[in-house]
Amino acid sequence: MEFNIRLCGEAGQGLQTIGKILLDGLAGQGWELFAHQEYESRIRGGNSYFQIAVSSQPLTCHNPRPDLLVAMSAQSWQQFGPDLAEDGIGIHPGPEDDKGGLVLDAAAMASEAGSAKMASAVVAGVVWSVVGAPLELLQKQLAGVFAHLGEEMVENNKKAAAVGYQWAQQKNINRELSPPQSPRQRMLLRGNDAVALGAMAAGLKFISAYPMTPATSIVEYIAANAEAAGIRVEQAEDEIAAINMALGAGYAGVRAMTATSGGGFALMVEALSLAGSAEVPVVVVNGQRPGPSTGMPTRTEQGDLLFVLHGGHGDFPRAVLAPGSVEEAFYLVPHAFNLAEKYQTPVIVLTDQYLADCFATVEPLDSGEITIERPKQGKPSADYRRYQVTEDGISPFVPPGSEPAVVVAVGDEHDEEGHLIEDGPTRVAMMDKRMAKAKGLAAEALEPIVQGSDNPDLVLLTWGSTWGVVSQAVADMVSEGIAVRAVHLPQLWPLPKDKLGELVKDVNVYTVENNYSGQLARLLAMEGITTLGSIKRYDGRQLEVPEVIKAAREVLK
Repeated sequence: MEFNIRLCGEAGQGLQTIGKILLDGLAGQGWELFAHQEYESRIRGGNSYFQIAVSSQPLTCHNPRPDLLVAMSAQSWQQFGPDLAEDGIGIHPGPEDDKGGLVLDAAAMASEAGSAKMASAVVAGVVWSVVGAPLELLQKQLAGVFAHLGEEMVENNKKAAAVGYQWAQQKNINRELSPPQSPRQRMLLRGNDAVALGAMAAGLKFISAYPMTPATSIVEYIAANAEAAGIRVEQAEDEIAAINMALGAGYAGVRAMTATSGGGFALMVEALSLAGSAEVPVVVVNGQRPGPSTGMPTRTEQGDLLFVLHGGHGDFPRAVLAPGSVEEAFYLVPHAFNLAEKYQTPVIVLTDQYLADCFATVEPLDSGEITIERPKQGKPSADYRRYQVTEDGISPFVPPGSEPAVVVAVGDEHDEEGHLIEDGPTRVAMMDKRMAKAKGLAAEALEPIVQGSDNPDLVLLTWGSTWGVVSQAVADMVSEGIAVRAVHLPQLWPLPKDKLGELVKDVNVYTVENNYSGQLARLLAMEGITTLGSIKRYDGRQLEVPEVIKAAREVLK
């Protein structure tokens, strides 16, 4: 059983606040949840929505057809009303039109309860009644959220919720969803919060960033917990300063990161090359959104894969990771820090707006599963060489200030001691040394995650947040007897070529990705892995399960 609730309206009408209240309340009843948001890049106006999927079974993605749609503005009803499921419940503020639906003047009803500002609480009461949950539980949630605004605000919201609840009861639109009898222990977690928690669990000590949607809330979450966790947070004047601050911290020997989106990453690429040359560990999170330029600041896309893979001048080793779920984001970020420190090189974590802003119930996070691998340690001696040539390319690390060692880090080409050079042989030795680390990175590349048929006629190869959509689509197709397999790549560079080659050998392969040019397919072609094409979307929205299934069926024909 799955029931989908969409709250829609204009920015400023409280959609996110009331959506999170409902999420917390439903999670408290033991439901499995997945929520995503679509919002515009403006303070007020425009049309946005907050959608919650409720189920007794784990969920990996959204459903494009809500079973209950509550519109708080006439414009949002016109825009999103057509998405309503065939037997769904549509509620809107009026006037009545040929789309049907029930008319609910939430603002007027809230005024009767105390204030028109409580219209979102009326809507929450309606939703709570439809799902068949006790009103008292919702009122308890409202009291907790609005307690800091005073008793009068709490009581007005509780009254408004009761009015909405009673309205829905009178309309007899209750679905009486029965929560799981023996719910599993679960956490409700947002994608960006999982990234932040993963960094904190990994021993992060410094983060610098310039605000850029959709990565900003990573920094906000860490900042809110920085004092307790012993983390220094700096809001830089721009992205160039942000990554250079992080490099300074990494040079000093502490775990450091920065977070941005594509436009900010564009400003960071010179410093990324500095990290490669100076062999400074740093983790960069790129929360993707549509480009080019400012693009669509609050929409989703996966258009930066080839950019982060090649960003920076000259050759230097790097790793590129991409979590496919909220839970994976928590565990993948510490791995990024381990790689960065072990190989003394930048590591990029690719997320996107869909994953960044979604909420999901997940297994309780276990920090005990996270290991912290420190860099190869050297001895602070007078003859210490920061860039000592080694077989694996990794030079022993000594923190600056460890007398009598002199620790030099430079962006110009240098010798083993860090002194600038111009001669050819030393240049070749240093390049060979740095690039030797790429072999180690490739040797421990994360293996693909596989789901579906053991003997497929079609493999759908994907990465990042599209994994949730593809895994659900493949599960649906396999249940119908269709021989199809889903493969997710949590590590995009270096590619796990041997294992991936086994999974796609002698079978039709299509990539599924959220960009125009099929960037994963192009990357695979560069590495000698042939695909037949890409199932893709690039309108700023996430792919949907029905369109993936439809495309896969066409391919199989």
